[in-house]
Order: sequence, then C-alpha cells, then structure tokens
Amino acid sequence: SATEIQKMASQVLVATLAVPFPSAHLEFNRFIKTEKNVLQKSQKLATLLDLQGPPARQKLVKELTRLNILQYVPQELKDLYMWYIL
Repeated sequence: SATEIQKMASQVLVATLAVPFPSAHLEFNRFIKTEKNVLQKSQKLATLLDLQGPPARQKLVKELTRLNILQYVPQELKDLYMWYIL
C-alpha cells in the first residue's frame, strides 16, 4: 500500500542520514574511542548487504537519488534531507 511504501522509504532515508560523515582527518581516528559494538554492527550490516565494508554515506545518498526514494517520503523528511545534505 502507499502508506507502507512511504514508511519504508522514510526509514531508508532516515537510516541513510544516520550514517556518520567520514572523518576529515583520518590521522586522528586512532585517538577516537569507538565502541567495539559499533564496529561489529557496521561489519554485520556490510555482511547483510553483501558489501566489502560498511556502507559509505556518499554511496547511500547516490542510491537514494538513483532509485528516486525521495518521491515517496513526506515533505518534512525531504526538507530534512535537503538541509542535511547541503
């Protein structure tokens, strides 16, 4: 149904926006404490999606655009996406 499609598209969009931006300074990553659990979850997600590594924000955003997911989400989420991406 249209409601289910909107719900799923909204979940995909919000999940994509929840992926952290890549670090601007990779050399500092070794000083940042990352929960082991977070790394395990990222690897599990990669396995479930049959990817070599955790999904990258940029690739997910490209897929949102390619599949035209935004056409199915409420205007409020479209606005959030536009604000967040720009």
